[in-house]
Amino acid sequence: MKYVFDELEAEVAQYAVDRKHDAIERKNLLIANDNLIAECLSKEVFSVATNSKLNVGQFTEMIVAHTDVEARCLGLEAELAKLRNTSHRDNQEELINHFSKLEVNHLNLQLKYQNLTDSFGNNPSTPDKDTLDFDSVFVIGKMQASLQGKDNVIRQLKKQLSQLQVTRSDTDSTFTVQTTDSQITKLTEQVTNLQAQNNSFRAENDKIKQHYKELYDSIKITRAKHIEQVTALTTKNVNLKSQTLEKVNSVNKDQVKPNVLARRKHAIDVEPIVPRLRNNKDAHLDYLRHLKESVKTIHNIVEEAKVVRPLDRSIVSACRYTKQSHLNLPRSN
Repeated sequence: MKYVFDELEAEVAQYAVDRKHDAIERKNLLIANDNLIAECLSKEVFSVATNSKLNVGQFTEMIVAHTDVEARCLGLEAELAKLRNTSHRDNQEELINHFSKLEVNHLNLQLKYQNLTDSFGNNPSTPDKDTLDFDSVFVIGKMQASLQGKDNVIRQLKKQLSQLQVTRSDTDSTFTVQTTDSQITKLTEQVTNLQAQNNSFRAENDKIKQHYKELYDSIKITRAKHIEQVTALTTKNVNLKSQTLEKVNSVNKDQVKPNVLARRKHAIDVEPIVPRLRNNKDAHLDYLRHLKESVKTIHNIVEEAKVVRPLDRSIVSACRYTKQSHLNLPRSN
C-alpha cells in the first residue's frame, strides 16, 4: 500500500513539474514574440527613414538641376546682350574702315588727276607727239570716268552706311533675339517639365509618408492589443498555476482524509505471515488471497476517484498500475 501511495505522489509531483515546464515554455514563447515585434518595428522604422532619405535626395537633385537651368538661362541672356553689342560695334567699325579706304582711294585719284592735268598744261603738244597726247587724253578721260564712278560709289556707300546705322542693329538684334527666344523657350519647357516632375515627386513622397504613418499606427495599435492579450494570458497562467497548486494540495490532503479509504466500504487488512507459518502452504495461499482482495479494493478506490476527476493524469496512471498489479498476482488454488 505504501508503494502505491508513493507512486501516486510521484505522479502528482511529475504533473506539477510538467505544468511548471509548460508555464516556462509559454513565458519563453511570449518573450520571443515580444522580441519579434520589436525587431519588426525597428525594421519598419529603418525602412521609413531610408525611403525618406532617398526621396529627400531626389528632391535635392531636382532643385540643383532647376538651379543649373536658371543659371544657364541667365548666362545665355548675358551672352545675347554681349553678342548684340559686339555685332553692332564690329559692323560699324567694318563700314567705317571700308569708307575710309574709299576716301583715301578717292583722294589718291584726285591727286593723280591733278598731276596729270598739271603735266598736260605745262607740256605743249608737238606734231611728233600726237599719239602721246591722245593717249594722255584718253587716260585722263578714263580717270575722270573712274573718279565719277568712285564718287557715285562713295555716295551710295554713305547712303548705305546711314541706312545700316539705323536698320542693321535692329535686323541683327531681331535675328539674334529670335534665336535666343527659341533657346529660352526650350529651356523654359525643360524647367516646366522639371517642376512638374518635382511636384510629382513631392506628391509621391507625401503619399509614402502617409502610408508608413498609417502602417506605424496600425502596428502600434496591434502591439498594444498584443500586450493586452499577453497580460491576460499571463494572468490566466498565474490563476491556472494557483489552481494547480490548490488541486495538488487538495490531492495530498485527500490522501490523509479517511473518507478516501472508507473502512466500512473498502476494508484492507493484510498482515504479514508470522515466522512460524512461513513454510506453510495454506498460510501463503491465504496471504495471497487477502493481498489480491486488498489490491482489488485499492483498484476500486482509484476507479471511484477517476469517476470524480477523469482528467487527472495521476489518478489514471494509478488506475492502470493497480489493474496491472491485480492481473500480475498469482491465482490461489
